[in-house]
Amino acid sequence: MYGSMSRSQECIKQLMPSDDTGGLYVLMLLSFFPLYYWCFTEESSEEEFEISFVCHRPDDLHILQEETEFSRKELQFLYRAFKNECPSGVVTENVFKLIYSQFFPQGDSKIYAHYLFEAFDTNRNGCLSFKEFVAGLSLILRGSIYDRLNWAFNFYDLDKDGFITREEMMKIMKSIYQLMGKYVYPSIHNDTPKEHVENFFQKMDRNHDGVITIEEFMESCQKDANIMRSMRLFDTNVLVLFRIPGNHDSETLPAVEGGRSCEMSDGFLMEVCVDSVESAINAERGGAARIELCCNLLEGGLTPSTGLLQVVKENVRIPVYVMIRPRAGDFLYSDWEVEVMKRDIEQMKIHRADGLVFGALTEDGRVDTELCMELMAASRPLPVTFHRAFDMVHDPAVALESLISLGFERILTSGCDSTALEGLPVIKRLVEQAKGRIVIMPGGGITERNLQRILEGSGSQEFHCSARSSKDSTMKFRNSNVSMGGSLSVPEYAVKVADVTKIPFQGWNKSPSDSLILVN
Repeated sequence: MYGSMSRSQECIKQLMPSDDTGGLYVLMLLSFFPLYYWCFTEESSEEEFEISFVCHRPDDLHILQEETEFSRKELQFLYRAFKNECPSGVVTENVFKLIYSQFFPQGDSKIYAHYLFEAFDTNRNGCLSFKEFVAGLSLILRGSIYDRLNWAFNFYDLDKDGFITREEMMKIMKSIYQLMGKYVYPSIHNDTPKEHVENFFQKMDRNHDGVITIEEFMESCQKDANIMRSMRLFDTNVLVLFRIPGNHDSETLPAVEGGRSCEMSDGFLMEVCVDSVESAINAERGGAARIELCCNLLEGGLTPSTGLLQVVKENVRIPVYVMIRPRAGDFLYSDWEVEVMKRDIEQMKIHRADGLVFGALTEDGRVDTELCMELMAASRPLPVTFHRAFDMVHDPAVALESLISLGFERILTSGCDSTALEGLPVIKRLVEQAKGRIVIMPGGGITERNLQRILEGSGSQEFHCSARSSKDSTMKFRNSNVSMGGSLSVPEYAVKVADVTKIPFQGWNKSPSDSLILVN
């Protein structure tokens, strides 16, 4: 049960946040390590794993599979671990506290374990059943952004009155620092927990009434990139995350460079647009921080299938933002097309998209605020990027203010020109006008040859590009007389995929770990 204790502690030390932005949420996530290592250890042999299928089969396994996001194999393994440690089938609060004390011997985990136990004990009977445990774990590991934020809010809301107070937040914060023990002390001073709480309230308490509502919490978290990234620390297949023996799917998941997330140094990050599973995997391997998932990139990117989204989510760990664009061409949509977009949004949320990308204009080249408002409402609580429809607007400065008021997270733009380099003066003006109220993300023709100029000339912190090269088809029989598209279609026997080898490390900082990572 405790064989992976040292590994857990080492991960905690490596992942401790170095700043206040999103730090409280990060600390809470790090304190979940014992739950994972309690159930998933490297000491189980493949033979034991197979035996567990026979020894422990909860009667409602099929129901749990429907009610959670875990597979049958994962549930069986979870149940085996749970039953081995708790033959009675329930965990009491004292046992729960004992688990935490073994993982944090240098600290005092009792108070934090009490709060966490109450969060999992949904029946409020003082005992944690396997069903309660796996339901909570499913929300934390596999839930949507809304599910995870809702769970976190309820965790902070100790008295369950629908508000988070400073007193509640201070109790949580102090309990986390007590739990971490010497891994935090003496590097902090006595006022550090209070400073975390004050920063938290400055960010979340939007109407300054001294309490945080669920609406304020949701809105603030979704607008904070650090918090959103911290929520995905454990966003992966549990069998892969803990390398459970006998699970060969883990070989398909590439390791993140240096064990870090895929963001670039000094807060810069790269988003890569992809239209296939192979490209998504290659983008993550190459250092992408986020994926924009589309189909038909030759027409600027259209809405991908839910099947593509599902398989991509199974094989990458970085956030996946999905394009919502029903057809190629302009961005003036009919009522039928709007209905298609709304249904696509609904389906992408169901299949765990991390964010959405769309845009709509009026016939006179202005942001269609009425339609965008409808689509934004359908998208909640997911963050949304306004795509390069922005480059077709009549007045970029006016459009920028409209998108800020609508609540978009970022704007993808080439500066209303054919490439981001050519539109650099406009991009710079947009960044200056935005003043941090919305992310301005240059995109369009960005390569290793021009990124430095765009980086220095724009003032942007996020960038968008593709990483494609042509790969010859493996077809042996070829009919060169037939084309599946028009006369100007691409060759039938060539496939465009993201290319890991096109990531440039030369020309940036001397140390690869400090380099600006680009997928071109």
